[in-house]
Amino acid sequence: MTTSDLRRAGLDPAHIQAICEHVAASGGHRPVGYVTAAPDGARVRPQPVRAARQMQSALTCAGCGVVLVRTGRPQELLVTGWDERALESRLAAMRAVTQQLHAGPAATAAVVIDRYRCLSARCSGSRLGIAALTQAREELRVGVATRCGIHAPRDAAALPAGTGNALRLRAIWVLEHAIDDLIERHLRLARRALTLPGPADRPPAVPAQQAALGFSVTAADALAAGAVRPRSGVATYPVARAADSPFPGCHPGRSR
Repeated sequence: MTTSDLRRAGLDPAHIQAICEHVAASGGHRPVGYVTAAPDGARVRPQPVRAARQMQSALTCAGCGVVLVRTGRPQELLVTGWDERALESRLAAMRAVTQQLHAGPAATAAVVIDRYRCLSARCSGSRLGIAALTQAREELRVGVATRCGIHAPRDAAALPAGTGNALRLRAIWVLEHAIDDLIERHLRLARRALTLPGPADRPPAVPAQQAALGFSVTAADALAAGAVRPRSGVATYPVARAADSPFPGCHPGRSR
């Protein structure tokens, strides 16, 4: 199977490599360097065995059919194509994440304010707000990747011949963009909440809820996130409860 054959089978070597390199970088492993075409799919040679298992898990979470081939050192991963059950599982997880992100921007803002106050108590500086927002962005992206797969660039023209999996991949592509957009909206609302005047000792949820009031999205964006379109054509974000926070186990107002 050549690289052209891989694309006709719906596999994008650059997409596979991007996922593996992301796992390697986050786990402190050696970069994989390249993905090669093989008669039965795409092959990756990660090192060590622990890295191979982590990459196998990440590729499976992304919807790929993956086999760990033990042919000595280094280990080899064989990506055989797209797995229908894995794709359906990822779609279900992505829908759940979009709904949670749509419901919880005020909770994210409260977490950012709480993080900012913790940073301010330990040190002074003019860029503490940026640091708090950067930490929040990273935690949101890590949380999304853990629940519904790593977002990596993929050639939209590389689709499998089967209509079912091709449609699933198109839906995943749409949801990836919707999730990325929602994360940025969370951060814009948090940035707005940081600038609101008021007593420094008020609960973080107060400025977060104030910032959420009137913070809206267009109907098209709301529909992409799974919201219901109102007659006015504008969907307003609901004021979220602490339980709606996209940061698992993190409750605004408690020091971390």
